[in-house]
Amino acid sequence: MESNLLNEIDSKIYELGDEYTSNLGIILTETDMQCLLYSKLLSIESLNQITNTKDGYGTYSVHTELSWFDLDGKLTLKPDITILQPEFLTITSKKNVDLPNKGFMFGEGGIIFELKFNRYKSIKSFLKSIKNDLEKITNLQRIHLNTICYFIWFNKYNVESEEINNLIEEHNDFRKKLIYIKGSI
Repeated sequence: MESNLLNEIDSKIYELGDEYTSNLGIILTETDMQCLLYSKLLSIESLNQITNTKDGYGTYSVHTELSWFDLDGKLTLKPDITILQPEFLTITSKKNVDLPNKGFMFGEGGIIFELKFNRYKSIKSFLKSIKNDLEKITNLQRIHLNTICYFIWFNKYNVESEEINNLIEEHNDFRKKLIYIKGSI
């Protein structure tokens, strides 16, 4: 993926973070966060164009809840948002190729987003969920080598966490971008 696109994505994530910290009522659930980020991503010019799939059907690059294969070849991994390259997406079966149960298949690579929203003062379960996501996506990246993942964590409360800071420091690299946005309560 182009570094310019990654910079635009970073900008949209922080734009949403700024909007959230100024207006805590805009995100009440993780689904709100997903919908708002999806909208922000589609406002990026290179992502809001309908492009043909490998088999000639129009699609956007941004999708939600796409299933990915795990280490056992099962469709158990489902990032909140996926950006894929339409030219590697197939939505119809060919003579010798059956589609997986999900009804489509796509080639290597892409950008995925794992979102977490904490609306409680305690961050114990939030941290557990974050760690589970990190493990799940690390396994996905072992199979899908050209995949970049954004972990975006919004917390309603202004909670500084040494454990979250350590996770960011330990896991943040070119293939994993970890972003923690705190609210003001």
